[in-house]
Amino acid sequence: MNNSKGMSEGEAEHDRRAILIVDDSSEYRTKESQIREQIGSGNDLRFYYTNYESRLIRIFHRTPVVGNLLAHLLFWSMSLITAFDIFFSHRKEEHKLFINPIVGLFYSALSRLAGRSERIGLAGLLFVHKNSSTYLKLRQLFTAYCCEKAALIFVYSHSELAEYSKIFPRLSSKLRFVHYGRDFGIFSARAFQSEQPYIASGGVSNRDYGTLARALSILEDERCPVHCKIATRTGHAEIDSVPPNLNIRYDIRIDQFGGFLQSARFVVLPLSRTQLSGGHMVLLEAMSLGKLVIVADTPGIRDYVSPTCAILYKPEDAADLARAIRFALEPHNHELLEAIACRGKEAFWKKYTHANLVERLMSILVVRDAPKMG
Repeated sequence: MNNSKGMSEGEAEHDRRAILIVDDSSEYRTKESQIREQIGSGNDLRFYYTNYESRLIRIFHRTPVVGNLLAHLLFWSMSLITAFDIFFSHRKEEHKLFINPIVGLFYSALSRLAGRSERIGLAGLLFVHKNSSTYLKLRQLFTAYCCEKAALIFVYSHSELAEYSKIFPRLSSKLRFVHYGRDFGIFSARAFQSEQPYIASGGVSNRDYGTLARALSILEDERCPVHCKIATRTGHAEIDSVPPNLNIRYDIRIDQFGGFLQSARFVVLPLSRTQLSGGHMVLLEAMSLGKLVIVADTPGIRDYVSPTCAILYKPEDAADLARAIRFALEPHNHELLEAIACRGKEAFWKKYTHANLVERLMSILVVRDAPKMG
């Protein structure tokens, strides 16, 4: 029974059956009507917008040594406060879909402690290995506790299904693969200019910038006319020796990253050999812009691209990456490379927008006749 004063039984039932989508950027407010139309749930959908960055977090990202730790602590604090806000202000919706996974984990812990009956979907779980075994074990215990409350846990690559089933065997039945999707034009507000032509690389998770640096050294020794710029955060470009044809930038913000990719000759995405997803945001943003992408042939990447719409190279193989860059620089390959980039752009706009992601998640999570989840 719903005890809300002045609320009819019909209104209470509608409130209970409503779906709360906790999105990962306030910029998606401009897309809300499109998502409602594409999903077709009308007034059943309610949106709550979160953000991964604040002005202070951006400052920390550029701060050497302790910047990443401070940024993480601030983001975790922001996420916990947001989870409490949702816990108290959105207690009635039966379905909750968290596209911001950190907020979702905190909320699931609160919901489990309170014994609430609701169906929670967590999208984008990413459990990265840490050097400290004690910290890793604590994170594993906390994540497992939170995820026990979730009805479904969505991951963005097939390879993660087996990986997370090994790490969290009790959660294996809840894991589902869905293709990621994101809109990028809403973040691109600032252009990027360079005095010389360059190829672009960037991002944080599961990056292998060491292999990229070695590939550029090979090309430098061959006097190949190429210059590369990496846009990343402080502490995430661990390179033993930076060749003269490589420039690492720590000052390119999210609202300029699209302009950074757009102005490049093409994009190189060097990824570590891992079963975890990583690099999807940069990969898809480059595809959305119609840029040619050279990317490591890791398991998670094969869920999104094939040799028909990207150039693949062997992970952690500097010689093969140098070959791929050399091939992309050859003028007589222009027509072929343009066709590859065009197919990548078509694939993005057909399958990988944010509305496509929400539609995929909702189609799996929302089962109207499903029993309540305790």
